[in-house]
Amino acid sequence: MKNICLNTSVVIAIIAVAVSLVSIGLLFADNLSFQSEILHLNNNMTGQSQTIKDLSNELDLNKQTLVQLQADHTSQNEQINSLNSRISSLEQQVNSIESTHQQVTLPPITPCPNSTGVVEFCNSIGGGGEIENRIYKKLLSTLPNDYWTAEFEYKFTSSTIPNHYILALTATSDDPTSPSQPEVIFILHGKDLDQLVLQDINGYSDHAIPINVDTQYYVKLERTPTQLILSVFSDPARKIPVQNSPIISNILANEYSNLNFVQHADSKLAGSARILTAELDNTIIYNTSNPSQILFKDDYSSTDGWTQVGTSVFITK
Repeated sequence: MKNICLNTSVVIAIIAVAVSLVSIGLLFADNLSFQSEILHLNNNMTGQSQTIKDLSNELDLNKQTLVQLQADHTSQNEQINSLNSRISSLEQQVNSIESTHQQVTLPPITPCPNSTGVVEFCNSIGGGGEIENRIYKKLLSTLPNDYWTAEFEYKFTSSTIPNHYILALTATSDDPTSPSQPEVIFILHGKDLDQLVLQDINGYSDHAIPINVDTQYYVKLERTPTQLILSVFSDPARKIPVQNSPIISNILANEYSNLNFVQHADSKLAGSARILTAELDNTIIYNTSNPSQILFKDDYSSTDGWTQVGTSVFITK
C-alpha cells in the first residue's frame, strides 16, 4: 500500500513537471510571437519615418521652387516695365528729333499736282502734337452697324516716313487721333512705309498692303457684323487685287454703331518730318446688300459741307 502511494506521488509530480514545462513552452512561444510583432511594428515605424522624411524634403524643395518662381516673376515684371518705359522714351525722342531737326530731315518740297476736284495732301506734315491738317464732313445719317461698303480712289506722288490717315470714319468731328473719339476706323498710309494699313479698335492690322508711287489705286473698305475688310485693287472695276489684299479684322457686332463723320487727315501726333503729297477722289459709302442705297457720296467738285482745319489738306477747286 505504501508503494502504491509513493508511485502515485511520483506520477503527480511528473505530471506537475510536465504541466510546468508546457506552460513555460507556451510562455516562450507567446514571447517569441510578441517580439516578432514588436519587430514588425518597429519596421513599419521605420518605413513611415522614412516616408515622412521624404515628404518633408519634397515639401521643402517645392517651397524653394515657389520662392524662386515668385522672384523670377517679379524680375520679369520689372524687365517688362523697364522695356515699356524705354520704348516710351524712345518714341518721345524720335518725335522730338523729327520736330527740332526738321531742316536736316526734310527733303525738298515736292510740287503738288494741278488736279482739280480732289482731296489734296499737299506736302502734308505731322503736327508734332499741336497742329492739325484735315478736312471733315458730317454724314447724312449714322452708318449702320451691320453692312456697308466705302470706296475711293487714291494715288501718291511723294512721301517721307508717312503716317497719314487718308480716310477716317469717326464718331465726332474732333481730330481722328483725339482721345475724345469714342469710335474711329482708319485707313493709314504708313506707318513709315508706302503701304495701306487698317487701324481699328484692335490696333494696326497684322499685315499691310504695299503701294507704289504715281500709281492709281482703287480702295474698298467693307463692314459686316463681325468683320472689317480692307481691299486694294489696280483696276476701276475692283476685280484685280494687289499684293497682300485683302486685310481682315474681326470685330464685335455692337462695335462701330456711332460713326457720323468722314475725315481725311495727317497725324497730329506725328513729327513734322513725316510728309505726304497725294490725291484722293470719288468717295462713296453704300449699303453692301443694296448698292443703290447711297449713305455718302462726294466727288470733291465742291467744298460744300466740308470743314478745313490747317492748310495742307484741302479740296482743290
